[in-house]
Amino acid sequence: MAIQKKCIALLTGLTVLGGTLVQADDFDLTIALGEVEGNQNKSRVEPGSYHRIDTYLTNNGPDAAPGRILVTGEVLPECPYLVGWYLSEDATITTDDIQIGGFCPNGLQAGQTLRFWADVYVPVNITGGFYYWGAIVDYNQAVVETDESNNAALGDQVLVR
Repeated sequence: MAIQKKCIALLTGLTVLGGTLVQADDFDLTIALGEVEGNQNKSRVEPGSYHRIDTYLTNNGPDAAPGRILVTGEVLPECPYLVGWYLSEDATITTDDIQIGGFCPNGLQAGQTLRFWADVYVPVNITGGFYYWGAIVDYNQAVVETDESNNAALGDQVLVR
């Protein structure tokens, strides 16, 4: 029955949430970045280093946003939407930038903000220079939201050397 509901949801443009069909445009996901941990000099990082980025994921919509799909207590590898962290050479964060981390979040209730620390990795083969930390919620464009223009967040600039 759950598979049938999921197939119906995919065919009709709806999202499956807790066994119920909800309109995909009833939620609005946003993301914001805070501090970066992992180095003493916050304005410079080394290639091959790990860092933790303070991240705030919010559902601004009136209905719950989907998350990892649970079936009989097990998390399936399916994810309604993904969050990605990036290093960008300019102040516009896009999926064309260097992805340094990813995450499949749990669902968010209406108005709920989830704060967590994202673990990211600066690639060893990255070209040295100035970059911006960034993040995008629903970077795979898997769900339809009321506002698709607020899914990216710009963080501080950092020197990679």
